[in-house]
Amino acid sequence: TRYISVTGVQTCALPICLGEVIDARPDLVIFQTGTNDAIRAVPLATFEALTRKDIAALHAAAIDIVLMEPQYSRAVTDAADHMAYIELVRALGAAYGLPVIRRFELMQRWLAEGRMTAAEMVTEDDLHMADKGYAALAEAAAETILNGVQIGRAHV
Repeated sequence: TRYISVTGVQTCALPICLGEVIDARPDLVIFQTGTNDAIRAVPLATFEALTRKDIAALHAAAIDIVLMEPQYSRAVTDAADHMAYIELVRALGAAYGLPVIRRFELMQRWLAEGRMTAAEMVTEDDLHMADKGYAALAEAAAETILNGVQIGRAHV
């Protein structure tokens, strides 16, 4: 198992890194997208076109994809059109038949339910997730991936 993480890259810069991901020949890519694009106000049409191109490249390489939407944090919610990016990630998941880890929604629910505090979920920079948030996200991601596998097997 090899983990490739590219921090702080918006979709328009992703092709620089996508080749490395494809060359690693993973079976699965968890494609977290939209956070930096929303924060940096990348035009939504540009974000959509580039994300579709990246999904197509991963599909062409026979790599399974799970999409992950932006996180719930002040840095994201301060972005004027943050919900448009989140909704677009969900729409792309539906359009391509890809599972989507609804991180924004999950994090809101964890706070509302008292599962953790904001300080336990997000670091002091109000953007990156903290250990307890990542632990909960790992559980949710595993569940999404396993449900996606079950869905895929049902059609075989």
